[in-house]
Amino acid sequence: MGVGSRHGALRPTAISISPTMLQYNALMSHSTPSPTSVDTWLAAAAAQLRTAGIASSRLDSELLLSYVLQRPRHWLHAHGDSVLSQAHQMQAEQLLTCRLRHEPLAYLVGYKEFYGRDFVVSPAVLVPRPETEQMITLLLQLIQPTQRTIADVGTGSGILAITTQLELPQCQVDAYDISLEALAIAQHNSKQHGATSVHFIQSDLLAAAQQRYDVILANLPYVNPTWQRDDRETAHEPALALFAEDDGFALISTLLAQTEQWLAPSGLLILEADPCQHSRIIARAAAHQLTHMRSEGYALAFAKPKILHSTI
Repeated sequence: MGVGSRHGALRPTAISISPTMLQYNALMSHSTPSPTSVDTWLAAAAAQLRTAGIASSRLDSELLLSYVLQRPRHWLHAHGDSVLSQAHQMQAEQLLTCRLRHEPLAYLVGYKEFYGRDFVVSPAVLVPRPETEQMITLLLQLIQPTQRTIADVGTGSGILAITTQLELPQCQVDAYDISLEALAIAQHNSKQHGATSVHFIQSDLLAAAQQRYDVILANLPYVNPTWQRDDRETAHEPALALFAEDDGFALISTLLAQTEQWLAPSGLLILEADPCQHSRIIARAAAHQLTHMRSEGYALAFAKPKILHSTI
């Protein structure tokens, strides 16, 4: 997904959490590079990235230089003959070196787009994936007018909670995460996008919940630790946000059990998991009176029956 915003959101500002990308900005080489133009630097950087096996080599080189110069990509195209300053060139080379090690581009430039908005990220949180937008698609298709309370479990950078609050401003959204670092980034993003009514709660899943919810969203770690990974970039992401025991089902299974107490009758549960895991999740959900409604790519939605025995 490109950098453009379907909502016209501004690029997020830097935060005081000291993510890795801010450290790169302070790194300066002792060598003095030869003067080079924008076009020359972009061509050389793209060639190096291609050699390193990065498919989006030209786009990545443009995004890196755009970040360093604090100029939009179209400015680079219109000013290809402009000569880079030594400071800008050295900073760009430092970032390029990191990208050649397959460090995620989002960590280097400090943001990633999700549902048309740019969100601050750091190595403390997972890089948002385009497939997670499918959860928002299902939510907007299935939520009923009477459903007003929503929990986002494992919020990470806050993309689901904040997007939900902005798309459904009539709803109350609570965002849960076990990581204080992740919650700090999510809170920054909520302020950046004006979603200041989102309530952030440190909790292991819904252990700290104090109310039932009409809707529960959860993009929990679901990667089986034994799976062979071809993507070298995930090696730089937090294992806490990627992997789960029990073949990747441990946290999802725990949350399914928690829905018996914390998901309201007629409630909606929307999860993300690899499509190869969906059939087992559907079977486990049925054991907790959850009926599979629909799947959309990686996302799958469940409904809870209207009549249940109260547990709280």
